[in-house]
Amino acid sequence: MNNQKGIAPIIVILVLVAIIGGGTLVWQNFSAQKEEVEISEGLVEDETTDWQRYNNENGGYGIKYPPDLLIKHTIAEIGKTWPNFMDSLEINSENSLTNPVEWRIEVWKNTDGLSAQQRAEQIGGATLTRNKVITKIIVGGVEGRKVVIDYLPSDVDPENTIKNAISIFLIKDETIYEFFCVNKITKKSGIQDYNSYQFNQMLSTFKFLEVKAPEKIIEDETADWQTYRNEEYGFEVEYPENSKIVDVNETETHYKYAKYEKNIFHVVNIQNIDDLYTRVGFYVDNDEKNLKICLKTLMEDQNLTETKEINGIKFYIYKNYQPDNAMGGFRARVSEYHTIYNNRCYRIESVVHWTDVSVTKGATTGESATQEEIEEQENQIAEKKAMVDGIVSTFKFSQSR
Repeated sequence: MNNQKGIAPIIVILVLVAIIGGGTLVWQNFSAQKEEVEISEGLVEDETTDWQRYNNENGGYGIKYPPDLLIKHTIAEIGKTWPNFMDSLEINSENSLTNPVEWRIEVWKNTDGLSAQQRAEQIGGATLTRNKVITKIIVGGVEGRKVVIDYLPSDVDPENTIKNAISIFLIKDETIYEFFCVNKITKKSGIQDYNSYQFNQMLSTFKFLEVKAPEKIIEDETADWQTYRNEEYGFEVEYPENSKIVDVNETETHYKYAKYEKNIFHVVNIQNIDDLYTRVGFYVDNDEKNLKICLKTLMEDQNLTETKEINGIKFYIYKNYQPDNAMGGFRARVSEYHTIYNNRCYRIESVVHWTDVSVTKGATTGESATQEEIEEQENQIAEKKAMVDGIVSTFKFSQSR
């Protein structure tokens, strides 16, 4: 008995030592893992030092990408078919056999108010898939969801191709940012890796672009603008020196409400001097019978739901993207603003127009547009959009009315 009493304290001491030692070991391992992650991220950034920077002003983000890859930028190319589509950036290699790469970044309006988890759960619903895994991921300081999934071959595929792909979803400012990358493709002939490690490096460089506050932009850019006033219809608006006023005859019959014969009056246009298709038009309907259709789209006869307040007045907005109206690369982005004021229907229509340099250069020279030419055109589009948005932002009704 005395021996057992003497041994007991020793056993207790040994157990305590084991617990303390084990805890120390766990803590050291945890700390080492944390440090390893931080070092790994640093190495990814270092490897992108010589990569090219691409800022997508329309999409609101910037990335870096390897200089041997090619970029194709599409702004609202899908148009009316998918009205929520805003922007797409495809990144591929010049030689898909020796350096296979298939990346894509798309920007969509989040009209359904989806979370990143909800959007991730939609993947694979309409196609043959397996091995779907959803995990959390942080890109550009925003937490999103990453989906890794196998897309199975169709019955008519002789190669029995299985595509393993990665999709990432971020939600920011009522917008969905979708990243897509082919990880690898498995065929009867073997497995082909698609350099997805570079895709992860690209993600490490993704940053949302800082946007100047709209109020500050308006204040700075409209300070020396001229003012147009229309006493008959009781409104005024400001416009820059690189635009001009074009009065429009009230009998002009450009637009009709869907299912109605009554025309609205096209009062005035403010046009860009260098591109007359880029403009802001102002319309008024005097017929009180048409007030019930004022807050509908002109052609589709759909109720408008998106709203924006302009100088204290609520407007209902409709946006329409026209990818190629007359062939030849003609592009346009149209935004309509509808409101009812003093028993009149007012409509503002802003149009940003451009001719796609990728189409025109290919048609005239047979060559692809350079990255510099594409970026120059994107800057011109951004300037036109800033002009028409600035004009719309100054619209106000006259105090006398």
